[in-house]
Amino acid sequence: MSARARAGLALGGAGAAVATSSGSGSDGASGWLSSAIPDLPQRLFGALTGRSAPPPPPNPEIASSVAATQAAVAALDRSVRAQSGSRTAVVVFGAAVGGLGLAIYTFGWERVGWVSGSQLKAGLEGVRASVEAMLARLREELLAQLETVHEKLRELTDSLGK
Repeated sequence: MSARARAGLALGGAGAAVATSSGSGSDGASGWLSSAIPDLPQRLFGALTGRSAPPPPPNPEIASSVAATQAAVAALDRSVRAQSGSRTAVVVFGAAVGGLGLAIYTFGWERVGWVSGSQLKAGLEGVRASVEAMLARLREELLAQLETVHEKLRELTDSLGK
């Protein structure tokens, strides 16, 4: 006899014992089993025949608890949908700041490509000096050209006045 057939016979015998002693309550030898699993015969029949067992009868306490849980989940879902845009922005901003912090921590301030405050100040002073030098040279060139124009105008007025 195969192992499946032996298991089927054993389960069938247990089901029959539960079914026959279910009327006697807790007096029978299997009364504890029928009180613990009241739908055991249907489950055994479903397991042996391959058909699904019918669902257990509804319990009003469990049904109200399930309804309350579903209402809470629906309220949380609506709240999450309302905040999804701002949450995405916070996640993106947080990831960028975290990545920047990790890069600075891992590679150091100098290797990331930035300069320190004193280096930045020295670089800006160099830029300021070069801009001032260019402005001074431009001013001198402009004044020299204006002097040339002024001299030419004076010569023209002198030649017309004589």
